[in-house]
Amino acid sequence: MRSDIGKMTAVALTLVVADWGVSRLGGTPDRVVEEIAGVPAAEALPALALAPEQKHCLAQAVYFEARGEPETAKRAVAAVVLNRTRHPDFPDSICGVVRQGGSKGPCQFSWWCDGRSDAAQDARSWQEALRIAEEMARAPERDPTRGALYFHRDDVHPTWKTAFRPVASIGRHIYYAE
Repeated sequence: MRSDIGKMTAVALTLVVADWGVSRLGGTPDRVVEEIAGVPAAEALPALALAPEQKHCLAQAVYFEARGEPETAKRAVAAVVLNRTRHPDFPDSICGVVRQGGSKGPCQFSWWCDGRSDAAQDARSWQEALRIAEEMARAPERDPTRGALYFHRDDVHPTWKTAFRPVASIGRHIYYAE
């Protein structure tokens, strides 16, 4: 994990140092990111009209995965869920993504199949999660995860992480793309 973070830090440092390269390579800073790091530039997520159940599922993912983290970290979690809905290896609905694997595991999100209540206990954090879910669906922004489909907390060491390319570190999570 430390080496993954070190690699991402090195890439970020390279990009800062190479900022002058924007004019040399032409285009935008995102193009420099692609050129130097081999990481696709962040793309805007398409707008979605969310049914109440889908908004609830997205808010649950944000609440349980990133409660207590900065808003950018919460938006990154939402972006991964939305990215998965557009990928052929995952269900095409938000609730399908969040509940993938069933309630008894193995599952994609540990809070979904841990046997505990999935009711939010912190009203303020829940309201924030609902707001972020609505905003991410209604008025999408550039994907802070650069298309990531997977993530884990920085204090967890899943065996699957070596199969994917780390593309971002936001809050307490490291994000991966195929």
